[in-house]
Amino acid sequence: MQDTERETYMTLKKWVLEIYFDFCRTHAVLSGWHHGAVLGAVGYHFDCASNPVEQIMTDVVCLGLEANWYPDTGKNARSIIQSRIDTYGGWEALLSDITEEEAKLLRHDLKSLKLIA
Repeated sequence: MQDTERETYMTLKKWVLEIYFDFCRTHAVLSGWHHGAVLGAVGYHFDCASNPVEQIMTDVVCLGLEANWYPDTGKNARSIIQSRIDTYGGWEALLSDITEEEAKLLRHDLKSLKLIA
């Protein structure tokens, strides 16, 4: 059953990237934060989504921004994402609960991040 009371994957991606840019500009450039601190702040900013699908989607986008520069952080993020997916009922349950277009985009990102085969 598709949840119509949530933001789309593309909207969430856009929001995460906007916050990432703002935090890089404001905190990294002006205050000297390192990349890991910026990523942590971005993740924290989105860590309170009330919709579990939105939370998983923003976690996936944040993991993509991490880009394996911080292997320990990435390992932890993967564990959190997998735990949230298990609680949701698995990847296939999530992918069947979103639009076909979102599922295609999310599946591509999941494969790129090696979260699914």
